[in-house]
Amino acid sequence: MVTETFRMDISAVGSDDGINTYEIRRKWVEKGKKALVIELYPTLTADQCGNMDVSTMCCLAN
Repeated sequence: MVTETFRMDISAVGSDDGINTYEIRRKWVEKGKKALVIELYPTLTADQCGNMDVSTMCCLAN
């Protein structure tokens, strides 16, 4: 049996009223390759940054 564990640090920056989301960061490890994904109209808000939406799942899978 193989068990894998990972930790993801998630942070989000949004407006005070919760309507606009400006930045969502997901960091797995300190070292290694980096990628930047720019999405238009993210469905996540700052208080929901731990959730996964379809666009995020597609980016992580590829």
